[in-house]
Amino acid sequence: MKETKRMSCGACGATGFYVEADNDEFPTVLVFECLGCNSTTPYTISTPKMKRSWGEDSDGVTCFLEGKKPESTTLLKGANMDKKLEYKIRDNFSEALEDFDFEKVHNTMNYLDWHWGGDNHAPSLVQMIELVKELFECAMNDFKETVCTSSGGFRVRIYEKGRVEIQFVVTESYSSDEEYDFIHEE
Repeated sequence: MKETKRMSCGACGATGFYVEADNDEFPTVLVFECLGCNSTTPYTISTPKMKRSWGEDSDGVTCFLEGKKPESTTLLKGANMDKKLEYKIRDNFSEALEDFDFEKVHNTMNYLDWHWGGDNHAPSLVQMIELVKELFECAMNDFKETVCTSSGGFRVRIYEKGRVEIQFVVTESYSSDEEYDFIHEE
């Protein structure tokens, strides 16, 4: 977008946030919750209308989700997870999630007539984003050095130094007698 800056938390410096609104139609209050330290900042919208941009200056990837926010917004205390690394991983995940082209995946799934479970249609963008968030949290819970989780065609991989990859895999193949090494840090 034109003349915008990425926001960061004033308390811990993290750049990932959950955003909640007081209503879907015309929000008057937005509450930003930091993924790093869980601090919250309410924003009051003074005009009675809020416009969501779609088109040239917008990726159009934000949406209002039904139900409650994911439970794991607190820092993990895994054996190999220090606070600084977790902040880095969560920031990297937020960046990867923002950059991922879910619409392209949705179009591909429709073209391939790819369904999840008992549905007779491709999952919605919201369902795909929620699955990727769940995969990320599973990977964070299992994190030791490098970890990969996958489901529904999506793969989330976290590397030892904090790099995060989100992939949608249609097909892949490996030889049966060689060990596959996931580690390819920058």
